[in-house]
Amino acid sequence: MFVPDCVLDFRKDFDTKNPVPIIITGNKLLKPDPNSCSARLSKGSKIRIGCPGFLNSIMDENGRIDTGTSVLEAYCDGGNQFKSDDSVLLETFDMKDISCRERHEIKFKLPSKCGKNNIHYNSQ
Repeated sequence: MFVPDCVLDFRKDFDTKNPVPIIITGNKLLKPDPNSCSARLSKGSKIRIGCPGFLNSIMDENGRIDTGTSVLEAYCDGGNQFKSDDSVLLETFDMKDISCRERHEIKFKLPSKCGKNNIHYNSQ
């Protein structure tokens, strides 16, 4: 049976009206491949999703549900689906439905085709 990887497209999966969270895999910031503007995670890969800042928190369903936490550990379940062991917060979710409650200051450069003006502010 084929087990799909998780593929996150930085042009589509993070196109929200709310600030985009920071995603850490291993001890590194998840950044896209400059040619495809996407990042691939093998099924079962663990990530940490974060919304740093005082009183900031992770939002679900395009910013309608405030989880009350600023960091969530999850793992790739295939495609765009992720799972968390914290069933109270977000048991299963699609990354495009996750955002931060407030804008944060962390930023990093992306290839121009992957972010606006060559800078992606994780809080668009």
